[in-house]
Amino acid sequence: MKRVFLALALVLTSGVVLSTAISPAAYAEADASCDAYVVAMPAWYNGMMTRSSSGDCEFEGLKSTSEPDKIDFSRTGFKIGANVVRCLLIASMYVAIFFVIKGGVAYIYSTGSPEGVAGAKKTVQNALIGFVIAMLAVQIVNVIGDII
Repeated sequence: MKRVFLALALVLTSGVVLSTAISPAAYAEADASCDAYVVAMPAWYNGMMTRSSSGDCEFEGLKSTSEPDKIDFSRTGFKIGANVVRCLLIASMYVAIFFVIKGGVAYIYSTGSPEGVAGAKKTVQNALIGFVIAMLAVQIVNVIGDII
């Protein structure tokens, strides 16, 4: 069991390191100060906002790499999809945290019952595995979304 958690921690750490090393630092066409987050979940338009001359944030689709004056609708749609998937994955991490708490409470209220203790441990174990998988998936989507 310790080996599994050690391996998951190693994979998670390497994923975080790789995602920060691979992802570009800033976009030429996007203004990061216009990005919005609610409880760590990104808005659907993150990475596609520009600041106008009046100082307001305006939506602007991603430009085509071959023709810089035209909007590439496939890249824009994929970026919106990546933001939505990122939001859903972060929500799944919150659900996993809820199940860790639920398993802990069930463990406390099992009052030494072997079936209750085993069920609570299984709930916590599955929630932690789900949390790690969701965290890795968020990192993968972040890297792919940042490359777009």
